[in-house]
Formats: sequence, structure tokens, C-alpha cells
Amino acid sequence: MSGLASDSQHSLFFAKPLTHLHQGKNPVLDVLKILRFYLTGKEIIKNNWLSNMDEIIFPTQNLKKHYQQHFLSGRFPDPLVIPFIKAEDKPRLQKPQSPFHIVIPGNITTLSRDYDIVYQALKNVLKKTNQKIKLTLAGKQKDHTCDFLLKKFSQLDQKRLDFVFFQEFIPQEKFDTIMSEADLLVAPLQPNTSYGIHNEKYGYSTESGNIADAVRYGLPLVIPDFYPVSEALEHMTFRFSTASELADQLLYFMEHPGFLPDHNVLKMYQSSEVSKYIESVWNKNP
Repeated sequence: MSGLASDSQHSLFFAKPLTHLHQGKNPVLDVLKILRFYLTGKEIIKNNWLSNMDEIIFPTQNLKKHYQQHFLSGRFPDPLVIPFIKAEDKPRLQKPQSPFHIVIPGNITTLSRDYDIVYQALKNVLKKTNQKIKLTLAGKQKDHTCDFLLKKFSQLDQKRLDFVFFQEFIPQEKFDTIMSEADLLVAPLQPNTSYGIHNEKYGYSTESGNIADAVRYGLPLVIPDFYPVSEALEHMTFRFSTASELADQLLYFMEHPGFLPDHNVLKMYQSSEVSKYIESVWNKNP
């Protein structure tokens, strides 16, 4: 049996909670979660589950390296790496560019995303261009951590900024439509996040689904400079570390619309190619 070292966002969920404890705003609650993890037998179930595996699979080399550095087990000395992302078989077509459509995919929460840096960048952009902009937060509002920021976004120049967000789950068909209308994806990730009782570090112990979104829909992605991506995807990922740098990236794409990733590079993520790669890996590791 093989195990995918991933949840819906590719997290190293098997990390030991006592050495990988999430330090939240309520330490008492965190300790209670740790105790529940052990007292309900989840630690035993997890170890039994892992002991019955023949292999662990990671979606990136960085996650594999993080596992080997922090959680290396003699049972899995050399885990497999198989990408969990898929590219469309046909290249993306250019679309009319008005308004310029920026999409931030994923659940709306400040626990994993820095929306304030996006707000500051947009304020800067609106001072420097008269072009109309549409900003869509393409995910369900997960909690109330960003209520104040959502209100601030709504109060920006309403004549030139169309701000859209959702409070409910977005059906796949609707999500596909949003992405087909997008010009640019932005992933304002926090360096660290948490899943339950576990701390996670983006790009190292957990993988952002926004990488898969960029590949699947053939869109350029603006992402924090701390986040590592594979060399093959460097040509379609663009970096920022400050609100000013993010504003510069937004302005660049607004002034140079129609960017399309190299379809020849993305072919390696098409279903047929990924299947061939998986088969070759399995043949090497019978």
C-alpha cells in the first residue's frame, strides 16, 4: 500500500504534534487538542497506518527534503516524488483585457493569507493607473479573521475596482468560469500556517494548491519570494516580498497583458505524461 503524504493541500500531516505544535492565540486549547490526539488513539492509528505502507509519495522535492530532514523513518529512506498537479491538454487562449482580472484562489482567511499586503498594493496601483480592475477572491470565507479587510477592499475606488468575494462554497463549474476569465493569479501566502494541531511551513511541509491552479488553468502566478517552485515553473511564477513589489508586479501585467505560459513546458503535467512518469517510477520501485 502506498500513502500520499498530503491532505487536500499536500500537508505533512504525520508530523509529530509535540515537536510540531501550533502555537495559536489560545495555548490552553492547543494543549487540549494535543491531549485529545493521544487519548483518543489517533497517534496509534496513525502509526499502524504508516507501518502498513510500502511507500510514501510527495508532490515536490522540497516536501520530500523536509520530510527527510525532520521525520526520516528507516521504513521510507527514499520516498517517491510524483507531481499532484495537472495541466490542460490544450493551451490557454488569450482573452479581451478589460477589466484586468486578478484572482486569489482559495479559502478566505488571514490565518494562511496576507490580504493586507494585497490591499496596500492595490491602493498603490489605483494611484498609478486609470485602468479598470476586477479582483476576485475565489474561495469561501472560512472565518471572520478578515471581515475588516474585506470591508476595506469594498471601500476602494468602486468606479475602477470591481471587488468580488464569496461567503459560500464555490461549485467547480463556477470556479472554472472564474479562472477562465482571469488574467493573473496572486497567492498572498503567509510563511507559516497550521492544520489542526500541526504547524506547517508553506513550500516545505505543505504545498499551496495555487501552484496547481496556475498550471491547470495556464495562468501566471505572483507569489511571495520565500516560496520555492520547481525550475520548470519558474517562467510562470513572479515574486514579491513587499506591498510595493506586489504593486509593481500587478502594474507590469496590466501594461503587458496576455502572458501565456510555455505550453511545451506544461505538457509534462498533462495526464498522459504524468501517467507515463508514474509507470516509470513504479517500474523502478516494484
